[in-house]
Formats: sequence, C-alpha cells, structure tokens
Amino acid sequence: MCTVTIYAYPRNIITRECNWCRELVERGQPFVKSRMTLDTADDIGCAHYHPECWEVMNSLTDEQVTHVKANPDAVFRRGCSCRAEDVCDRCRHGNAAKEQQQ
Repeated sequence: MCTVTIYAYPRNIITRECNWCRELVERGQPFVKSRMTLDTADDIGCAHYHPECWEVMNSLTDEQVTHVKANPDAVFRRGCSCRAEDVCDRCRHGNAAKEQQQ
C-alpha cells in the first residue's frame, strides 16, 4: 500500500526546485512537500512545490491529468497548467508576443 503525506511549510530553509514549474523555491519562501512511502520501505520519493503550483496541480481535470502523466518531462508555468511553450489566457503567458505579431 502506498501512502502520500502532504506537508505545508511556512518557509523554506534551503533552495529547492519546484517539481511542477522547475523554478526555484527560494530560501524563506513557503512551499509544499509531498512524501510517498510504502508499507515495506522507507521514503521512496519527495516532491516540492510552490503553493500556487500545488493548487493548480490538484485542480486538474481528468483529461489534464492524463496529459501530464503522458508527458512526464513537460515543464509547466508557475501557478498555471499551461506548458512553458504554450500561449495561455489564464496566466497571460505568451500573449504579449502574440499581440505584438498582430
């Protein structure tokens, strides 16, 4: 059986990489840590997230979850479910370049 434990920390004591957006969670910033353990083993994995990345990841639709699992190396925008190379209306990423082209 697999157990996932979630920890929300008020501040980071060391710099870590967010597993969602790959940006650094700087020292002193809040973060969320997800630790997965098995009954037969010690820790088998930890993941660290910006709080806004954690919220986005947990609000994905089933279709989006399927896409994320199918593309494990995809890098997403901080606090958004769009990929780094996408133009997104939600986070406005890429829209400035799109508007300049018009």
